Amino acid sequence: MSPDGLCVWCRKPLGERAHWYATYCSRLCSDDAAAERRKPAIGFEAIVIATAEICGVAAEDIRSPAQRSREVTDARHVAMAVMRRCGYSNAAIARLFGRDRSTVIHSLRVADEGWAERVAEAVGVSRQERAA
Repeated sequence: MSPDGLCVWCRKPLGERAHWYATYCSRLCSDDAAAERRKPAIGFEAIVIATAEICGVAAEDIRSPAQRSREVTDARHVAMAVMRRCGYSNAAIARLFGRDRSTVIHSLRVADEGWAERVAEAVGVSRQERAA
């Protein structure tokens, strides 16, 4: 529950008991502490910026669904792979990039592991965190 008394997921008011919509968004409505534990430590922007610097493309191009050149799509694949290593779910990655979750699954298969490793090191994801 957020300090303003609204569900942090759906922004509906919470009473003494969880609202009826909490069954749908129960991950965040029922237990804020658990939600904080699941929250990835490294932000979307930090990963995109590090990927852009290492791959040599603009961060705006990585975020943009309209950019489809080979360099940009390869960098986007790498960014998605690093986000998955950092603990983001496929659905969350798809939402952030404005893509479908099946696109994320494809990106995880084709991402260049060498670049993904370099970006993961640049954003500070240790080997122990990635193994967990």
